[in-house]
Amino acid sequence: MEEKSKKTFIIIVIALVILALAAFVGAVIRQSGTFSLSAVEDFLSGIRHTQRAEEFFFDADSKTVCADVNGSFLACSAAKVQLLSPEGTKLYEENLLLDSPAVTASDRYALVYDLGGTYAALFSGKTLLWSKTMENVIISATVDNSGHAVICTQETGYKGSVNVFDKNGKALYKWSSGSGYVLTAAMTGTADLAVLTLGKEGSVITALNLNEEAEKGSAVIAEDMVVELAVMYNGELLAVSDQAVYSVEPEKEKAELRYTFDGGHLAGLGVCREYLTLYLRDYSVGNVGRLVVLGSGGKEEATLSNDQEVRAMACGGGSVYVLRPEGLQVLSRKLEQNQVYENAAGAGNVIVLADGSAAVIFSHSAQVFS
Repeated sequence: MEEKSKKTFIIIVIALVILALAAFVGAVIRQSGTFSLSAVEDFLSGIRHTQRAEEFFFDADSKTVCADVNGSFLACSAAKVQLLSPEGTKLYEENLLLDSPAVTASDRYALVYDLGGTYAALFSGKTLLWSKTMENVIISATVDNSGHAVICTQETGYKGSVNVFDKNGKALYKWSSGSGYVLTAAMTGTADLAVLTLGKEGSVITALNLNEEAEKGSAVIAEDMVVELAVMYNGELLAVSDQAVYSVEPEKEKAELRYTFDGGHLAGLGVCREYLTLYLRDYSVGNVGRLVVLGSGGKEEATLSNDQEVRAMACGGGSVYVLRPEGLQVLSRKLEQNQVYENAAGAGNVIVLADGSAAVIFSHSAQVFS
């Protein structure tokens, strides 16, 4: 009897260890999109940052953009880019001369670029990895958790091109469009790429592979203008237009309508790896409308009527952050109110940090709310 109890105990312990490992692996994959040594290091690094600054201070102007970079804080103005540690200390600073600074970020990297200019630079959570001057004017850019920088540019003789660089700045791939105007592009897998173009037939999403010259296929969304491509944690590709959300498989030439705005006007969009948040206004002006959360497959998870001004919106960590003139409203993924911070009044933007808390952006500082 005693021997049987020991075996039962051992089995329970093993089961608990397996469950703990599975939870750890799942948490790493949710943050980084992959399970690797570097992903584990980044995850553990985030845990170690227990003394996060309550406020970040930076030089700024009216064009300043901000992003979280694996726990660190990046601010880029027309004149300077600054990277601050989770504790608020300066990691990197460089003077610049940009016309229209922009930033796009994944969980592990941030790509700064001059929209309508030629400057681009990739940052990790610790420092600058590379910077370069593109040959042509930049239209848009994205970056994934592997450090693939996807930069769309104008190109003479074509309707735009897509350039892919690795985290060391090495050019990996280039594709030029002769039929539709290039709007944006994003990595959808280790070597897979989706490109959004706009042509006579409507919005076209083309599937490419970094190791192949030939296109893998295209999906057409006729008579609708797609404005954003969202790559979800499970690899699913969602296309957000000004009228609806589609699930897209361009290699199969499939684009399925998943959610329609029913006449609503898209006035705000928050994208994170597990869900999307939409702010849909009933009219092109005014504030009356609704907030919507869409999960896997573009399925509606929650909706909430809205009649107040939405200044900015962001999602992540199971929360939806809505910045209003009077403060920051914190909602759950089910759009249930958790908290309202009135001392966020007067802020201009909100971003989600690596630990799921929010940073509300003021003119020369960012205040953290968790």
